[in-house]
Amino acid sequence: MERSWWRRRGNKAALIAQTGLTSAQYYLILNRALDKPQSLLQEPDLVRRLLRLRERRARERHGNETPHLRQAEEPQWRQEQAKEGQDALG
Repeated sequence: MERSWWRRRGNKAALIAQTGLTSAQYYLILNRALDKPQSLLQEPDLVRRLLRLRERRARERHGNETPHLRQAEEPQWRQEQAKEGQDALG
């Protein structure tokens, strides 16, 4: 749904309701999916965009300190990905 909801008629909340889920249930499922490495393999651009949005919103809510997104609490695959990126930069 995240890939194409904006192309459909109606607002996102109405589309979520049509699935039979509450907004809270939908976003819980979505956030769990974002934390799975398989999601990144299947939809890399979409997952990266949604992760950036999630992290930006967390920073906006909590300032620069985002306790639930600290390095130690990030999924292991994200930590490895970040380390690989740092290694590539030198």
